[in-house]
Amino acid sequence: MSIRALDAGINHTCAIDFSRKVYCWGGANKGSLGDDGKMRKCELEDGSSGVGCEYKNPSMQTTRYTFTPVSVLRGEAPGTSEYLGDATAIAVGDLFACAVIGQENAVYCWGHGSSGQLGNGERKDHDRPVAVCAPGHTSNCAKNPLKDVTSITAAAEHVCAIVGKDKKAYCWGNGSNGRLGNGKSDYMLTPVVVCNENASDCDADPLVNVKSIVAGNYLTCAAISDEQGRGLCWGDGSSNQLGNNNQDSNQAIPTPICAQGASDCSENPLTQVHQIAIGQSHTCAVAGPERIAYCWGQARYGQIGNNNDIENMKTPSAICRPGTDDSQDNWDCTNDPSKIVKSVQQIATGYVHTCAVFDSNHQAYCWGESFFGRLGDNGSQNQKVPVKVYNGYDKDGYAIEDEEHLWLTNVKKLVLGSNYSCAILDDDTAKCWGNNQLGQLGDKERVNMLIPSIVGF
Repeated sequence: MSIRALDAGINHTCAIDFSRKVYCWGGANKGSLGDDGKMRKCELEDGSSGVGCEYKNPSMQTTRYTFTPVSVLRGEAPGTSEYLGDATAIAVGDLFACAVIGQENAVYCWGHGSSGQLGNGERKDHDRPVAVCAPGHTSNCAKNPLKDVTSITAAAEHVCAIVGKDKKAYCWGNGSNGRLGNGKSDYMLTPVVVCNENASDCDADPLVNVKSIVAGNYLTCAAISDEQGRGLCWGDGSSNQLGNNNQDSNQAIPTPICAQGASDCSENPLTQVHQIAIGQSHTCAVAGPERIAYCWGQARYGQIGNNNDIENMKTPSAICRPGTDDSQDNWDCTNDPSKIVKSVQQIATGYVHTCAVFDSNHQAYCWGESFFGRLGDNGSQNQKVPVKVYNGYDKDGYAIEDEEHLWLTNVKKLVLGSNYSCAILDDDTAKCWGNNQLGQLGDKERVNMLIPSIVGF
């Protein structure tokens, strides 16, 4: 199957194909697959077919899943088909997902909704898509949907979007730690506008000209199209993940990310920010004319990529090139330009691992915690600097072993879930690796993969 867009959450994955139809697979609790539970099927160990397969974790909690992709139902979205189509963007959070639909670019969400993350004025789950309300509306969202959306992002319990010609940012859901950027820490059941820096009234002084936005579990960041092309973050700063040189401090409105080593972010911000990605307690960006990759925040598992797994980084730290970790432990490569990663096409973050695409052949590299095989290097050791991702398995299920095609290259986009990783390739196919306990890799198996496996519909 050719995949137009893909996103990953804690244990389920969703995709848009080139007919713009939406599919989901993996964990199915709370309505996360958007299929009303009617289409879920999987093969049981005895070879027979079952509906609504279940898995009991060590705590004997039951999770429903499917490793066979299912079509998301249309729900409240416009159209004549039974299934959700005409999609242009997809965002997956923890047990819920949202899609941008139709000519109006309106947003519809489904799944877990107890924190208001579905944006329809309620705090309850929905197992088929419901409309997100337009700003100023708190009910009857199907008649007043949020529209003119150009980008959408979802995390644990909140969602953010870029809306309209002036590129304002709106967020909704769980607002604790200030992650919605509206100066408060309340749950917001419908979209609220994000404040500009230092604003006292968000409606009067909203954040505009937002180039890109990304939601993390407890914070949000955006790249803005001002003269400097700065990056801003807001929300939880307990592990220095805001990058503002201020430890253990939450921010309820946007605050600038510091340049590497800077003490005053307003005077010396990170500039020419091309992209930002957020993990559980660390954040990364691609910035500058040389497209250098930086990370900051928690470094415990090596996820910062600067050959350090001890000290949290309060400001951005350049990522080391592969192979620079042999001479000594926990040393900083940022002062040696020959040892830092440049020309980075994209960076992506999971809970405690990071991956990026760089080099002329658009090769995939990962680093951080290796548990479940999420680094794709066929190993079990945490990595403090980038390592190459294997090409993995071919369409016939055989491991690719010839030297010419041994590594994963021609990557168009990386998408990381909490404990697994996926890549869309130049031929519009996708491969995933890592945690597959609930079938979230989409390879019709429930076996964790140490190297990439083809997503097969």
